[in-house]
Amino acid sequence: MKVKVRFTPNGLESALLLALASRLFITFTAVLGSYFLPIINPNAWDTGLPVLNLFARWDAGHYFKIADQGYSSENLGFFPLYPLMLKVASLPLEFFVPKLWAMNIASFAISNVFFFLSVIGLYKLTYRVFNDDKLAYVSTIFLSFYPVSVFLSAAYAESLALALTLWSFIKLEENKLFKSSILAFLAGLSRPIGFLASLPILLTSLKDRSLKGIGLALFSASSVIVFDVYRYFLSGRFHLLPYLYGLVRVPLNKPALIFSDLSSSVETNTALKILSTVMIIVSTVSCIKLGVKGRATKYAAYSMALLITYFFYAGLQGFMRYSIMIITVYWLLGSISMKNKVIETTAMCFTSTLTGLLTVVYANWYELP
Repeated sequence: MKVKVRFTPNGLESALLLALASRLFITFTAVLGSYFLPIINPNAWDTGLPVLNLFARWDAGHYFKIADQGYSSENLGFFPLYPLMLKVASLPLEFFVPKLWAMNIASFAISNVFFFLSVIGLYKLTYRVFNDDKLAYVSTIFLSFYPVSVFLSAAYAESLALALTLWSFIKLEENKLFKSSILAFLAGLSRPIGFLASLPILLTSLKDRSLKGIGLALFSASSVIVFDVYRYFLSGRFHLLPYLYGLVRVPLNKPALIFSDLSSSVETNTALKILSTVMIIVSTVSCIKLGVKGRATKYAAYSMALLITYFFYAGLQGFMRYSIMIITVYWLLGSISMKNKVIETTAMCFTSTLTGLLTVVYANWYELP
């Protein structure tokens, strides 16, 4: 049954204005941090393009190299959709600026376009699931000012994967299974955990006893197999089978990587432990709390699947970035904040402060040891 939803234009417009404000804030803090703080990382490299170079750090180099030279043995873990889009978008720019600058500009444009599509997607999905315009609006604020949301503007595939996933879920809510599965398939080509976007499609189809829907869900999940076949022809071995074997073996033979990091007195610092612990608790509570919310159940299951995967393979620093995809977090933070104006203001000030600090950490090549 289709559910008619009427959006409040002012709510979405306000959400987009705040999303724009968040990008200006992140850019300002990145520039400010780079001006006053030194870069001491010996592995640091730079595109040389003022301002935008601050959004091309760390793994951005792998995406640039794939877009420019194709895959090699050192970057087969990076999925192909983002570097492919980067390659196509940078080609026209190379007539006017050096190749590295062209890729820097293209990556910044692609990431921010999909960031805004993610904001729109979260707003619309939230409204459809909860029929609450206020919750939809507040949830997008927490996405825009999520502590590690700098990655949604950086030369990373996070915003692409998030946008494709959210819009896949929107099409699922509209009972457009084919479009939903196509978007989920593309999400699976953007990030290693992107194929989990097929889970809500599968759960919905099982509930409706739809063989067509089950087939489409399996098709959307097959993106990871398609890319693994491609990697086999490049490297002579499959990467997926060892991963699936490890998915079963690792939890049975050693504690979760995240818990190992938390218990370590050497590898991680106190600030990272505290921040990561808070994020883990919020993520877990959001999955459990929203798992009983009717139409939100399938999305809580998706978020829980992400969370379990991250527990065993992400580590603390990885979890901070990967948690961007756990959409139930935004719903939980939004619902809590709406109960009290003081709580809402405090939560937004806290997350905004963390956003600024972690943006400086990223832009200046600092590590959280």
